[in-house]
Amino acid sequence: MFEFDLRESFSSELLDSNQVVDKNVGMEIFLIIETPEMIAKREEEARQLQDRIIDTVLDEDLWKKIPGHETLRISKTGKIMEVIFSDDNDIADIIPVSMTFNQMSRQLEVNLSTADKVEVYSIQELMAIAWLGYKPSENTKVVLTDGNPTNLTIENIAIEIIEE
Repeated sequence: MFEFDLRESFSSELLDSNQVVDKNVGMEIFLIIETPEMIAKREEEARQLQDRIIDTVLDEDLWKKIPGHETLRISKTGKIMEVIFSDDNDIADIIPVSMTFNQMSRQLEVNLSTADKVEVYSIQELMAIAWLGYKPSENTKVVLTDGNPTNLTIENIAIEIIEE
């Protein structure tokens, strides 16, 4: 990697954080200096662009992002899709996420992983998190009002308080 110190190479005057003028030859040198705030802003703008692209492909009235899982979207009927992006931020693929039926709890479930762990979620819990803003806690649970695990609709979901 090539490095040099502008103070030794030029007799320069710093005009602002991005521009240096050499007093001897009048040559302008532009430096690209990114602060952590600038990087965060650029990354957030890229995420917003991805969201707008996804919303164009997947109707945003029918799909919501699952908080904490940026590439996953869930429908009002419990379907989950993963959106895969190419290196240039184009949608490369949209694939359905597989679910399993837990005989003991009588719920459809999915395993979702983050950087450091894998968690099992019921589909109705993910629907409540994405669509209703539900925050899981020890004293609440998400239930299907008719008790039918195949009737996954947002209208059939309720949050129940667990009494101790």
